[in-house]
Amino acid sequence: ARGWHEFREIETAVVHRVTQFTEWQLIDCGGGVVVDLDSEGQEIFSASKVEALRKDSVVLYLQRDVGFLEQKIRGDQNRPDLSEEKSFSQIMQRRDPWYREAAHDVIDARDLRKHQIAGAVLEKYYAATGILPPGHPDAN
Repeated sequence: ARGWHEFREIETAVVHRVTQFTEWQLIDCGGGVVVDLDSEGQEIFSASKVEALRKDSVVLYLQRDVGFLEQKIRGDQNRPDLSEEKSFSQIMQRRDPWYREAAHDVIDARDLRKHQIAGAVLEKYYAATGILPPGHPDAN
């Protein structure tokens, strides 16, 4: 059976591959993208994945309510449990500083609807890149 170590190795390869694309893209990473596993299977900060993502990209942390996220993943039958020893809340509490370290900016999306989140993402992207949005009077 494939385990978390193999999953994280594949994830690392995918991150390094997609960050080589030259055209603009939106990559929705899973919550474990900031994670590698040590030799004992414990989560550690993934400097290599975060560096690859930050190099030529705008990384945004969409902060959501932990209860909402837990309910969302519990409904996915294709998703294995994150941990047998730790609660989802404990995992998120441990990862939160890593998300903040990885991100260029944080969007507090706890009380936002999907269209509001999309608008906030675009606003942060345009601000970080200096690119003008379509329809802007000064845009080409």
